[in-house]
Amino acid sequence: MFHWINTIGFLEELLKIRQTLTPVKVIIPEWVLFALPDGLWMFSYMSLILLVWKNNISRESVIWIFIIPFVSLLSEVLQAIKVIPGTFDKIDLVMYLLGTSLPFIFYKKTITQKLK
Repeated sequence: MFHWINTIGFLEELLKIRQTLTPVKVIIPEWVLFALPDGLWMFSYMSLILLVWKNNISRESVIWIFIIPFVSLLSEVLQAIKVIPGTFDKIDLVMYLLGTSLPFIFYKKTITQKLK
């Protein structure tokens, strides 16, 4: 990220912003800084993909709806068993699960299923 920010000429401004926010960072819980963005990203993906598929879960849409949550959850599990590099974090796992499931709860009145 810093490379492309530097390429477009905004690295100095970004570093100033980061420096200004450093005191605030110590009062924000770690799960908010590191895990919540994953959950929000997943929530955004699920909301968008449900919108694209008009809240219709069918044989055609199910792969597109669940591929990213599956890969995300699988990556955390594979980190836990040391198959891929990274640090397993159960809070990341919880955030992925919440980000995946909450759109279904919020949009449950409009979701249709046609998996037969």
